Amino acid sequence: MKISTILALVAAWLLTSGSAFATHKAWVLKNSGADCQFLNPTASDVVTAGGAIVNTTGSDRWVVCPITLASRWGSNGTTAFDAKTGVDARYATVYVNRLDSVSRTVSCSATMASINQDSYYSATVSTTSGAGPTRVTLANQFGTFGSWATGGGSTLEPNEDNYAVSLLFSCTLPPNTAILGTKVKLCQLSSDCAAGDFDAENDQSGGTSALTNYVQTSGMECSATTSAASVTKSVDGIKNTGASATSVFCPIVPPADDSWEIARDVSFPNVYYSGGQDTSNCVSAGTCPSCKIAWSGKDGVARDSGILLTKSPNRVVSAALKVRVDVEAAVGILCSLPSQTTLEGLTASVSITGVQQGGI
Repeated sequence: MKISTILALVAAWLLTSGSAFATHKAWVLKNSGADCQFLNPTASDVVTAGGAIVNTTGSDRWVVCPITLASRWGSNGTTAFDAKTGVDARYATVYVNRLDSVSRTVSCSATMASINQDSYYSATVSTTSGAGPTRVTLANQFGTFGSWATGGGSTLEPNEDNYAVSLLFSCTLPPNTAILGTKVKLCQLSSDCAAGDFDAENDQSGGTSALTNYVQTSGMECSATTSAASVTKSVDGIKNTGASATSVFCPIVPPADDSWEIARDVSFPNVYYSGGQDTSNCVSAGTCPSCKIAWSGKDGVARDSGILLTKSPNRVVSAALKVRVDVEAAVGILCSLPSQTTLEGLTASVSITGVQQGGI
């Protein structure tokens, strides 16, 4: 074969793979419902044992869910590229779970704050149905490009390439309704990246990976699942000031996945605390935190590892285990916190896709 022919074939392959690379790749960013906050909090606000935030009042409430934009690494693979600083999206959704059979309406929108101190908004999207899980989709694919919800004076789509300093979803949440978690697929390279599957929720999901990153969560990010009035937060973490043990959930924010979700593994959890006891039998005695990995699936069902962390030296409970949480809507650590004990924070190892090459 002539050298010129070989070069032509190589050039054609590079052009083809480069086109796919530029139109598909996206960072998958996920946050638990426990990362959300009511704008007018009450003393009775709680999250579920699976990490969903719940409106337990009798009226609609406004809840804000910040998106963690970190870990969109641009030079971590064999092909280096500049990480995008805007919020061009292939897909964005809020996972909702209605806890009774009453037909209720959830309405959400997206807001980006830019480095120029301006804020831009997507259109508001609403969904109405009875009991069970559903999605409020704020960005999706249309033909060969992705777009934030438009209409009604929305300004996010035309300004999504501005340098974003924050991105959040805000929702009107009706009574007896929960937000399980949020997800966004932000384009890595090209604007409004898109893939072959029209519904990006299903695109390239469900695989496994042996690659891991360590994550860390402050105790201040934890929330009570019961008896919210008995916990307080400070620079030290979350403290049970009540007379008896109470349950708290601490969300884990996984690092960005490249292009698709995976069946997540959580390994080597460590929970750090102060107060309580530091004896070898304190977990079984209920005098130090009793903890396990917990999560919610997209079906709205709360699950946990069923395996308690064991006592380690220096006020730490930990475990050398690996728990498959599958393609989760929320994931974290669930602990029974004894009276006058502070959960300071946690670390864990979670599996990620790593940086993929080519068009996926």
